[in-house]
Amino acid sequence: MLNKIEKQVMKYFYNRCCNKESCLIRPEDIKISLIPDLEINDTELDRAVNNLIYDGYIDLVVSDNKGLPVYCVSLKSKGQAFLREMENTKKENRYLIIRSIALAVLGVVATWLIKLIFNI
Repeated sequence: MLNKIEKQVMKYFYNRCCNKESCLIRPEDIKISLIPDLEINDTELDRAVNNLIYDGYIDLVVSDNKGLPVYCVSLKSKGQAFLREMENTKKENRYLIIRSIALAVLGVVATWLIKLIFNI
């Protein structure tokens, strides 16, 4: 399960690389794109990127361009299925919420019936 920062970074990678074999991305571009939602430093970004590599979402090669780091990112099969995985997670969460509400309503109805039967 990805945390909030990893999800946002993976969304950025997916949007940039979804129709390509690989793409070049500067770490600064990632941080700038996350500013409305998150402000992260270099350490947090590196940790999130490394976790995405370990989890099998991306392959990454770091190179230098005029002294600045540049990521060459390619999505693995799990990375290409990222959007579908996020949609499935939302569906599962909706199902859990609906089930919880239904069970709560059922509990209330059962309580009322027991009170009616035993005149409590």
